[in-house]
Amino acid sequence: MALLQRLNTNPNLAPLVAQFVPLKISTEGQEWQTWARRYQAPGNAIPIIYIVRADGEQLHGSSGSQDAPALAQLMLQTLSQAGRVYNNQELTLLTENVTAAQQALAENDVYTAVVKLKALKKLGDLGDFKSYAKPALSADEIARQLSDDGKKQLEYAVAQLKESPDDFVAALAYTEAKRIYSQLPTLTPAFVAAARQIERTPESEVVLKQADAISKARGYAKTSKSGVARAVDTLNRLIAQHPDTPAADTAKEDLQQLGGEVKAPPPSGLAPLRTWTDTTGQFRIQARLVKIEPTQVTLQRADGGTLVVPLSRLSDGDRRFVESQQQRETSKN
Repeated sequence: MALLQRLNTNPNLAPLVAQFVPLKISTEGQEWQTWARRYQAPGNAIPIIYIVRADGEQLHGSSGSQDAPALAQLMLQTLSQAGRVYNNQELTLLTENVTAAQQALAENDVYTAVVKLKALKKLGDLGDFKSYAKPALSADEIARQLSDDGKKQLEYAVAQLKESPDDFVAALAYTEAKRIYSQLPTLTPAFVAAARQIERTPESEVVLKQADAISKARGYAKTSKSGVARAVDTLNRLIAQHPDTPAADTAKEDLQQLGGEVKAPPPSGLAPLRTWTDTTGQFRIQARLVKIEPTQVTLQRADGGTLVVPLSRLSDGDRRFVESQQQRETSKN
């Protein structure tokens, strides 16, 4: 009792005591037996003083009474090992956002989970809050898992696009990873490096723009009813501009999930627009393939104008694309 009274009444100890949760355990009964098996303190004098961190780690154990200066010294020493202490407002913010992030992950809503964690940046570094409070440890665990998942998705997308620059599935994986995970500061360097590798590749430009439109639409749909309407418009524009493509098929699937209708005109049978590049990399144009001949191709610009380009002037990626179109036409016949 004397120890608790000293802790509660000594004005010199009050600022330090405010950072602890004082507990009194009687040495009689099962509760003490359970405690004594887990935590150790030398000697047999009363009172026995324990200091236990929020995660259950014992920081101190001693027996015998101590005066106010000794108690102050002891508390100062253990506080340096106790991690960050949050005030009630900070703890509420932490708890509410961690709970919301856990619920979002249970519903497979990774985007919302990342947003909820991002709201905790003011409390410390995501994944390393330097606190042993239970919600802080949970936040660290979630942040590290999301960071690992985002890194794996990014690495997969980059590897696929390097191998097949016009792979729409890989492009969508990249833009979705960027929309969802790039909010995590730990992944910023990885996304910067990835952008340098693939976003400047002419062969990937069209599929990345298509994938980006779908990713943006998915982001809009998360905001509000007006956001859903904006998402529907974005998806319909994509279908109209790039009919008969994997992007259009994905856009139609997303529209169905949003309860929207496809308002784009029926497919015209025209090939989709793509970016064409010459062997120097200096000349680039958005056009669709109209005709293939032994030594040249005819391209149609978005404004309807046409131009004839020798195959020898096309980039390696464009020549591979032309070859794939030839093989497709041959298989149809």
